[in-house]
Amino acid sequence: MALFGLRRATTVQQDDPRPEFEIPKRLIWEAWKRVATNKGASGLDKESIETYQNRLGQNLYTLWNRMSSGSYLPQPVRQVLIPKGDGQIRPLGIPTVNDRVAQMVVKMIVEPRLEPSSPHHRLVTDRAEMLTSQ
Repeated sequence: MALFGLRRATTVQQDDPRPEFEIPKRLIWEAWKRVATNKGASGLDKESIETYQNRLGQNLYTLWNRMSSGSYLPQPVRQVLIPKGDGQIRPLGIPTVNDRVAQMVVKMIVEPRLEPSSPHHRLVTDRAEMLTSQ
């Protein structure tokens, strides 16, 4: 079964509620590089980009393993209240670094297929296809 170009692993039983997908480790690495470049605040777990990077190999491997096996579950987000210009406030959810990497992986796979008319579509699609075909 193909889902946005990901192939379901052949060893999974059809009645298995958690399908396995072939997600290249390289795609996890590329997603990490984008998240690290964006910086950003720490999530509910208070783990910063720098702290996450201290155990980068283990963190990315665990994330890849869970995403590939279908057992990945995101953590709760940290809520920050942002003041608006009219005096009101709006809530903003800040995900953990690990969840931001997972979100970026999904974005890199799904976005080019959902927005084929975007200006950077061809570059992103070529790169995503290259990474998912490894």
